[in-house]
Amino acid sequence: MYRIAQRYNLDYRSLAQVNGINSRYEIYPGQQLKLSGVALKRAWQQSPAIYVAPPVRSNPPQPIYTGVNPSRPTYPVAVAAFGSNSSKKTTATAAGRTNWSPLTTPGSWDWPTNGQLVRDFRGSGSLHKGIDIRGKLGEPVRAAAAGKVVYAGDGLRSYGNLVIVKHDDKFLSAYAHNRRILVTEGVTVAQGQRIAEMGSSGTDSVKLHFEIRYDGNPVDPLQYLQVNR
Repeated sequence: MYRIAQRYNLDYRSLAQVNGINSRYEIYPGQQLKLSGVALKRAWQQSPAIYVAPPVRSNPPQPIYTGVNPSRPTYPVAVAAFGSNSSKKTTATAAGRTNWSPLTTPGSWDWPTNGQLVRDFRGSGSLHKGIDIRGKLGEPVRAAAAGKVVYAGDGLRSYGNLVIVKHDDKFLSAYAHNRRILVTEGVTVAQGQRIAEMGSSGTDSVKLHFEIRYDGNPVDPLQYLQVNR
């Protein structure tokens, strides 16, 4: 009550009297307060009313803590870094790409590991948003392009031990199911640098799940990776 009166530069006692509030000056969720002495109907037309919002009672999911740094929640960090809330779409113009980058050149990305391609890209609308490469436990996982590590942890359960590298304002790459992560958040990595060891965390077989995202949207990695390994 006092805070509302102060916000609108009103005397709280006068505000209470106009609204029929007792000397305890208590207000309740959903209650409307008139800011003038006119009747409620006219006040609805001429004077703004204050809506006291009901308290929000929700049980938000608890953040998941990683084994890499258990002192802080990483689930929100992973989601933000991955661009999973992005609604932007990749578009092209008749004149070509407006924001051209060497990363858009086909074949400019290195394969992130050796091994056999066992599952290809199924489209941005699919639950499978990248490619799977089967290999040996502990096999090196390398950065497909130079960039900065923006996430390293296991806060996204279906990805296991995950590394996300930001390459520029548009491109991210993700490396999932690692046995061990070899880099920390904030470090800069070179193209081809070892960033993890292949594993089976978050899945049932040894493999690397690899994604490339443009403006937060999954794109087919095979369009960017070198044809010959």
